[in-house]
Amino acid sequence: MFISDDKIEEIRSASDIVDVVGDYVRLKKRGSNYVGLCPFHNEKTPSFNVNPGMQIYKCFGCGQGGDVFQFVKTIEKVEFPDSARILADRAGIQIPALDQSSAEESAHEATYNALSHAAAFFAGNLVDTRHSAPLEYLTQDRGFTTETLEKFEVGYAPDSWDSLIENAEIAAVSVKSLFDAGLVVQKDTGGYYDRYRNRIIFPIHNAIGRIVGFGGRTMSPEKESAKYINSPETAVYHKSDILYGLFQSKRAIRTSEEALLVEGYTDVLALHQAGIENVVASSGTSLTDQQVRAIKRYCKKLVMLFDGDSAGVKATVRGIEVALKVGIAPYIVTLPDGEDPDTYVKDIGPVEFKKYIDSAQTDFVQFAHSVLRDQGVFQTPEGTAAGQRRIIQLIRHVQDDLVRDAYVQRAAELLGLAEFRIHEELKKRTGHRGKRSASVDRTRSQQAVREASNSAGPLPEEKSLIRMMVEGGETMIELILGNMALDEFSPGPARETVSLLLQMYEAGSINNKRLLDGTADEAVRELVSEIVVAENEPSLNWERMQNITVPKRDQDMRASAISAMKYLKLDRVSEAIAALKNRIYTAAKDDAEVRALQEELQSLFEARKHIESDSFLVEH
Repeated sequence: MFISDDKIEEIRSASDIVDVVGDYVRLKKRGSNYVGLCPFHNEKTPSFNVNPGMQIYKCFGCGQGGDVFQFVKTIEKVEFPDSARILADRAGIQIPALDQSSAEESAHEATYNALSHAAAFFAGNLVDTRHSAPLEYLTQDRGFTTETLEKFEVGYAPDSWDSLIENAEIAAVSVKSLFDAGLVVQKDTGGYYDRYRNRIIFPIHNAIGRIVGFGGRTMSPEKESAKYINSPETAVYHKSDILYGLFQSKRAIRTSEEALLVEGYTDVLALHQAGIENVVASSGTSLTDQQVRAIKRYCKKLVMLFDGDSAGVKATVRGIEVALKVGIAPYIVTLPDGEDPDTYVKDIGPVEFKKYIDSAQTDFVQFAHSVLRDQGVFQTPEGTAAGQRRIIQLIRHVQDDLVRDAYVQRAAELLGLAEFRIHEELKKRTGHRGKRSASVDRTRSQQAVREASNSAGPLPEEKSLIRMMVEGGETMIELILGNMALDEFSPGPARETVSLLLQMYEAGSINNKRLLDGTADEAVRELVSEIVVAENEPSLNWERMQNITVPKRDQDMRASAISAMKYLKLDRVSEAIAALKNRIYTAAKDDAEVRALQEELQSLFEARKHIESDSFLVEH
């Protein structure tokens, strides 16, 4: 989806980063910045900083940093266009629905528009006094408040074959768009009819809040009518990717660090109404890899609320295996017979329900053992061996070695096996693949060590110089880059940042936002956000080490720049001198080469004196 630069700037101007971050993080004013606990990693002492002046953030714990678009992109796990849309929706800014340069995007937007129109149509019908039965059923019979219904945009489809089609026509929403959205069905004889008739409608949102489909619960007492009708697969709705309620629940999931998985729409509504908001539903489908990965973006623990019938057992076991493969810890809660989350939370109340969920959780080894035991699997030696292998097969999927060992201990206790026997069985089943993985891991570790040894972060004085060029604009860029060569900055993000500043200066348009938006390299964005947010000052050791006056940040910027350049140049000369001395030592037996190197060394000594006396400086 293309969004114009003007529209991006409009969204940026309307999205104060302190307000946006404040929706996710509790911020406190500290000096000119705001600080809070980082939402991207666990910490007890706040290291997450927001700079309202530059409209950027930086965490000094995990290194995350950038502008408001980058923050939303990272925390919501979306790409840039979706982060822009989230911010636009928040600010009430309209993004043009159709991008004429992309027929596919245009078709998608038309589909989203049809879905949005249908949701508003259904929601309006629910509160229409001509259709009182659906609202009475939801509020009086099922106990949902109007606030809960509005939160999830619950609606009603009238008992009509074409009410949506007619309403959409008035709003200039084409039947083709309705069909592409799965809202109407094509007749064999031609024409279309509404898919949802006389049904409670539950809109299904994707992770960023766009409606992608619907679930319709029948209001008809006739048994031959399907209880639920869900949207078919469309260009924007893929059942295997979507979890009902994730959009409304993701913040609570992130905060609580666990997600409750239930089966139905009303289970999600009932728990939210009870104040238990870290909940999503699979909507009756088998749990998929994509769904678990969506949960893993926000937490690493999945609590599956288990229905004790045979279908529920099979679905839960499949879900356990999927969760383990994806790398999220599955726990299971078995509800009392005949209960589901909707009825049970209403029966015992939110406080007792939370206590039950916390106390009744079992890990997957305990659960699998209980299920197999209740099925009579362990009654024969052959059955016992098969049951043991089934549990060991699940343990195989645990990715963390230490966690896997803990589950081996648990399984050994439950199965009456020695731990070494379980480890032997695990080795049999991993075979050569385990050896190959170990070899790959060793190779990667060695590579990481080499890369780490070759990568040094920017020096403090380099950060100071970059900060002054960002804050001082053209004047400071002229002063610093008029006296510093590009290759005097450390290779990597420092040199790349300075290169970008130089490019903007030469183009006659200095826009610091380019250092923080998606056009800049991630390492550049992180470095600039760190520099601007931090109260960077040259080290107090400079004066003692190099006999240099060290101005503070709030003192004259030009003096600070000269001081930083002086130290950086001296540092580079000192490095060259040390390297040259090593070469002289190595070439000790070659008199001619030693003489040439000594002359070069003398030149470096003279250059050092030149820098120490400030003679390097060209006035601007």
